[in-house]
Amino acid sequence: MSSPKSCAGSSAPPDVVIANNVMAHVPDLNDFVAGLARLVDDHGIVQIENPGVGYLLGHNEFDTIYHEHFCYFSTIAVDRLFRCHGLVVTEVDVFPSLHGGTLRWTAATHSPVSSTVRRQLEEERRRLPRIR
Repeated sequence: MSSPKSCAGSSAPPDVVIANNVMAHVPDLNDFVAGLARLVDDHGIVQIENPGVGYLLGHNEFDTIYHEHFCYFSTIAVDRLFRCHGLVVTEVDVFPSLHGGTLRWTAATHSPVSSTVRRQLEEERRRLPRIR
């Protein structure tokens, strides 16, 4: 398997890495996110999109659960995971009617956190009180 740096070769690092509906299929999340962090440079961003666990539980969207998915994510979980690898969730877009409720997280190595992230984290802490 190739490393993120060997994939980039001698070319410049990508400005954007997009992984829509990928992370739920990844068994080793730490390895995956560490690879994303190595792949983008200090000015690049990562965008991840997956169904949100809060919407799945809150709207009884159990028919959207697939056996291929290792887990479902909240912004709280994604933010913690990304911070462990030097990335910060800077933006979150919410698509309430897509796959029962989908979240798109944008992360970077150093950028300000938007009000949408703060609002989503507050909402999840209120709706999912056991997630801290």
